[in-house]
Amino acid sequence: MGYHTSFDIRFILWNPIIKKFVRPPKPYICSLPYKISVGFGFDSIRDDYKVLKITKKNVLDKYVEVELYSLKTNSWKILDPPKYDLYSDDFMAFVNGVVHWVARELVNNQGRRRYKFLLMGFDMGHEVFKEIMLPESLSYLREGKCETPMYVMPYGELSSIAVIVSVYDECNIWVMKEYNMVETWTKMFNLGILGIGSVPRVLGFRKNGGLILSNLFNQQVVLHDMEGSEVNYFTVWGRNAYVFSYIESLVFLDQVIDSRGENGAENMSNASDSIEGAARNFT
Repeated sequence: MGYHTSFDIRFILWNPIIKKFVRPPKPYICSLPYKISVGFGFDSIRDDYKVLKITKKNVLDKYVEVELYSLKTNSWKILDPPKYDLYSDDFMAFVNGVVHWVARELVNNQGRRRYKFLLMGFDMGHEVFKEIMLPESLSYLREGKCETPMYVMPYGELSSIAVIVSVYDECNIWVMKEYNMVETWTKMFNLGILGIGSVPRVLGFRKNGGLILSNLFNQQVVLHDMEGSEVNYFTVWGRNAYVFSYIESLVFLDQVIDSRGENGAENMSNASDSIEGAARNFT
């Protein structure tokens, strides 16, 4: 899946295994927003792939706008938005049929107006929103930390989710050890500056228990062995780097757009080869 925001928003759904992709129609709301978050996932009830798009037009908007794309119908529809503000504009995390993102709400807490942070989820099959509470230490960030980087990622080892929070010179990783059980939130990792010159951004979790990180100074991808604290530099750079896991499938096999034959789309085929090579080093 890809999107770009130059003057409007467009999407591409791409299957790197068979090197084919489709271009969904433009969303109803396609102007460049102040903030956007996108989630991609599978609807096991209808055997359908879907894209959830949440946008906030400007910084003063109290509510967000929500649209849902269905590959089966090749169409968008506008949904009633949740009551919460969009906080993180990172990609959403798809786990257990639900896409997740960080949201916030302005509340009265002990006589003060403060933001309460939580995770929002959207069930792709039942098309309903859900709320997941964060650990108490993350629910109300101290004054001056309202813009603290905080995002959610899949934690594949437990088929659950992790929340990453960067504060000053450290990065904390909280894992929900049992999905949808708030009392199982556990602080699993604490990363400092390490040997890469900056507090890293977490890109993903490796099968061997290590981490895939991004050096914020030079945007280089780094592999980190948590047990031995070993840091290995990987020959991949990217200003906005993301890591996703996927299951091989033949979706799009009957689609007419082929990245190997369409004029100007050869880069997608080359990217697919690069992804397959990189994935072997990330496991």
